[in-house]
Amino acid sequence: MNIRRASRIAELADDWRATLTHRSIFSIPEWLVTDEAGELRYLLCGADGAGTGLIVRRVAEGGFFANDPFALLLGTELDDTLDPVAHKDIARLRARVADRLTYPVATATLSGGYLPGLIGERRPDAMTALLDELDATAAEWGCPATAVTHVPDGDPLADELTGRDYVGAAALAQAEIDVRWPSFADYLATRSRGRRANIRRERREFAEAGLVLREDKIGARATEMAELHLEQLRRYGHDTISAEWMHGLMDRITTHLEPSCRVLVAERDGRLEAFALAYEHGGELHVKMTGFSAYAQKHFGYFNLTYYAAIDYAMAHGLRTIVCGPMSYAAKVARGAVLAPRSTYLRVAADLRAELAELAAALDRYNHAAFAGVR
Repeated sequence: MNIRRASRIAELADDWRATLTHRSIFSIPEWLVTDEAGELRYLLCGADGAGTGLIVRRVAEGGFFANDPFALLLGTELDDTLDPVAHKDIARLRARVADRLTYPVATATLSGGYLPGLIGERRPDAMTALLDELDATAAEWGCPATAVTHVPDGDPLADELTGRDYVGAAALAQAEIDVRWPSFADYLATRSRGRRANIRRERREFAEAGLVLREDKIGARATEMAELHLEQLRRYGHDTISAEWMHGLMDRITTHLEPSCRVLVAERDGRLEAFALAYEHGGELHVKMTGFSAYAQKHFGYFNLTYYAAIDYAMAHGLRTIVCGPMSYAAKVARGAVLAPRSTYLRVAADLRAELAELAAALDRYNHAAFAGVR
């Protein structure tokens, strides 16, 4: 099978776009070019809208956790009130393998999308050829392990990986809101009595605090948004992202993705107090980056921007789905989201495989039960 290779998406962008007709916003060249730091490989086979692609990233320690298979299997937090015995067992199994997992990892991942790096048609011959290429890339890069992250339940890719001695576990879940209401009042009617009261109070206190919602353009607010996002990160102890990198990212987003950007802002006396940067694509609204001043946080800025304003926007524009991302599951489900598990598959040296498989099985049972139990 003929496979094309590139280290940057610009080298095969036109063919990538033409070949992979079934794609999310996170697999289009305009998205991919915004996050090409580090060593990458794009692999493409097929043609005429019936192709398959693979994105491989060389993952080193200390990078973004959602791209890091070790962090996903070892570092994701668990609710220890759900099943304390299973929680302790997973902690014990994690400790047994943690010091024996060695970076770097050749990882098929779709940055920002919480989807696997294998994109397009799931033809057996294409999956086989591209996963062989993943193995070859791992050897070339000197990676002792290979991984595929964020595989949805029911994806045929899971069986292919299991047959290749990968072990998998649900590490997180994607949260999606099915937008099926003609008005916000109809949405509210689907929530419990107590939740309705809370939502009304959160919206009322937000408005009474002098915070005014509106749509804006990323080109007009990119600098302010970068600073507000950095301020928020540092308020919560995340100090490793530099201002230079953040402003560069906003410049890349503005250059490559502006037509898809939907910016919801909250202002007070003309000053930006909060924002939510979302992307509209294929009937979906993906809420991806936020920033909140301490004042906005105090007055329910997070809930008003990332949920209520997003729901209003989606209803007004006929969008069918709001994709909220992982984590904070209880808050998302309480506001109408449904959780879809995403599994990370990892293949390691044979002498560690049995212990890793035991951990993966325990973690998979635990998280599937946890996600199903969120109300």
